[in-house]
Amino acid sequence: MTSLKSKMRKKLMLSHGARKNTKNTLWITYSHKLNRDIALASNNECIYWVACLEANPQIRSFEFGFIVDVKIDREECFQTKELIKVDLKTGGLELHGLSSGNGGKISFEGTAIINGVERPMTCTSVFGDYLAEKSKSAARWLKLIAFTAQVKNEVCEIEYEALNLVVRSLSSGTVGQLLMMTDRHDPMIILGMISRMALSGDISVDLTDLPFGRNTIWRLA
Repeated sequence: MTSLKSKMRKKLMLSHGARKNTKNTLWITYSHKLNRDIALASNNECIYWVACLEANPQIRSFEFGFIVDVKIDREECFQTKELIKVDLKTGGLELHGLSSGNGGKISFEGTAIINGVERPMTCTSVFGDYLAEKSKSAARWLKLIAFTAQVKNEVCEIEYEALNLVVRSLSSGTVGQLLMMTDRHDPMIILGMISRMALSGDISVDLTDLPFGRNTIWRLA
């Protein structure tokens, strides 16, 4: 018999666009790219989302739990799989899949049936060892995303214009400098605007060694 906890978990996941119930760790988080809260069904999905999808300025949008018929070139027939659909800013479309074990990140050519039409498709398999390497980076980006989430329903036009003027005039610097030069405004809103700019690809931030903070170095993209 399904427990009340399992029913509530399934309802929560479905309400945020999740595909299926799972016993793995459940993440409910905000995506600036999609402009909504999303559900991620495991730690691996969370790591890949934040480090490789949300933080990648070359990606326009993505969809977890995308059910598609796909055939790798060396295979003879199509197989129905649950993958991640990735839309690139260049207009291209890719399919990504998370796998256990070692193997890094491998891309290969395949064919997918989308809206009833067969089309060539780049498919990428992402293995556990690759995700392990990205885990620290993901933790650092999660802190930045938290500042975006706190202003997710706000336009903040005045604060954005003030920040954008400073960013254009400096071209590079630290987050602390941006806060100092916009000190007439709420610093938490300014941090939210900075994180929006970083996720949108307007500026690049260096999170190689340290999480997002006053000492974070940024550059105009």
